[in-house]
Amino acid sequence: TVINDEGKNVYTGADAKKITITLTGSYKGTEVFKDDIEITVESALREDAESLESITIPNADAIRGNITLPATAPYGTPIKWESDHPEIIDVTEKANEGYDSTPAGVVTRPAEKTDVKLTASIEGVADIKKEITVTVLPKAQEVKETDLTDYMMAYFVGDGAGQEKIYFATSRDGLNWEEINDAQPMLESTLGEKGVRDPYILRSAEGDKFYLIATDLKINGGNGWGAAQTAGSQSLMVWESTDLVNWSDERMVEVSASIGAGCTWAPEAAYDYKTGEYVVFWASKVSGDNYAKQRLYYSKTRDFYTFTEPQVYIDMDQSSIDTTIIYNNDDQMYYRYTKNEGGSTNSLGAKTKTVYVERCATLLGKWEHIASDSLNSNQWVEGPTIFQFNSQDTDGNSKWCLLVDNYGGGGYYPLASDDLSSG
Repeated sequence: TVINDEGKNVYTGADAKKITITLTGSYKGTEVFKDDIEITVESALREDAESLESITIPNADAIRGNITLPATAPYGTPIKWESDHPEIIDVTEKANEGYDSTPAGVVTRPAEKTDVKLTASIEGVADIKKEITVTVLPKAQEVKETDLTDYMMAYFVGDGAGQEKIYFATSRDGLNWEEINDAQPMLESTLGEKGVRDPYILRSAEGDKFYLIATDLKINGGNGWGAAQTAGSQSLMVWESTDLVNWSDERMVEVSASIGAGCTWAPEAAYDYKTGEYVVFWASKVSGDNYAKQRLYYSKTRDFYTFTEPQVYIDMDQSSIDTTIIYNNDDQMYYRYTKNEGGSTNSLGAKTKTVYVERCATLLGKWEHIASDSLNSNQWVEGPTIFQFNSQDTDGNSKWCLLVDNYGGGGYYPLASDDLSSG
């Protein structure tokens, strides 16, 4: 009840406690020493309460979306949160029947900029609390695809010197693209492997912020593709912006160390409307099966600073990589496109080096495969990216574009559809 069998402090009394512990050492069944040692144990509650001082909330001066509020302190003691504007920042966890719960920290942006005081405390330690005041910005104007006029793409050029950086291109129709900045890189990595690939831009759920996430990988001058998959980075790179012109400093976030990942490739993200979180997913080979195949893993985040422990997302009979997801408002379904990286047709019937599609009503539910002769006929492609066209067809129906990379030559080309559910 004070120090448990694993040596962890589990004492929750108000004052320090003196105890005597007996240490016994044995060798091959024979006791070789025994000693009584008196120690003083401080309350784990107090140590957890003191740890509250280290809690910070990113972008506290300009809150635009849901925030991360730690539920427990380092020793596992529950943290109690209070908000002086619960109608703006809700500090209670909400259950979702048959689905993950919605964590505390849901933000409802007000009509006017408002300061909200949040208080973290450990029950039973009255004299230690952490108060954090955040500024919540007014609700953003709703963004609809049909209100938008232009497109922006982030990409990298190749494996050559100086090519593993972030470039931008723009388009008026989503099909014809123009390089900007005289085709010179806009962002480059100064952290990790100091090369960056596979960038993905995500508009926030609120509409007035953008996140760019990318692979930490440098092939040029590196150790080759084999080492990149078994001894590569376990982190992803993050930038954020409110205008697509001015970008934050790069940050490097480790997400896949706990699964023994040998790489963290092509990260993308989708917003989970049930829990108010972003589900971030990427491909990894892991040490547990001696790096036998690529699987997709996912982690959840509210702010792209703090991530949950990774879980398996896609585990096929052979390697899968390069997943991209879009939510279709027309039928309220998520559509997930993934490359079959394996050496033969996979168990869903997708040919090798093609993209296969699945759909689901929720991001973390059971996905249904959609057979697609169209996708199966486009072989030797990868890196799919799916977006909705701003314009509609003559009958007012939505249209989508799936860009796929003909990596053997020719680069990206578009596949268009007015019915995602048909494949």
